[in-house]
Amino acid sequence: QSATPGQHTFPLDATVVDVYRGAHACVVLVDPSKRWTFEYAMRELQKVPLHIPTALVLNFRDYPEEKRGVTRDEAEEAVEDKFGDRPFKPFVLEISLLNCFGLGALSTFLARAIFVFEACDVRASIDAEHDGYRASARGARSGQGRVVRSVYAKAWA
Repeated sequence: QSATPGQHTFPLDATVVDVYRGAHACVVLVDPSKRWTFEYAMRELQKVPLHIPTALVLNFRDYPEEKRGVTRDEAEEAVEDKFGDRPFKPFVLEISLLNCFGLGALSTFLARAIFVFEACDVRASIDAEHDGYRASARGARSGQGRVVRSVYAKAWA
């Protein structure tokens, strides 16, 4: 059968589209009353590139304990076992969108992720300037001292 205009013939998900391209953070939301969402989240977290900070967010903090199939302690233990060697181990937190519990922690996580990105960007700029300084220093040996001073001043200004 042929596809009609506007109808896709293949899935449009993370297997087709690089959803992590340009991402500064990844947040995976879990319904702790449905264990399959936790298992799915753990599988998806394995696909996130190592340089991207991640958060495993357990929603419905307001649910009674008997309705919860996944606890925060269980999630933290699973994350430690599976991702303990990553540079950015997934951050586990609980939230409730009903009463806004934990949204401050989620906001802090996202702010830290942006800060890490900006710090890496600054570090890359410094490294690039340092490489330029080294190249200029090699030129200074042949009488180009002014270039060395200007590159150095620019790198630390």
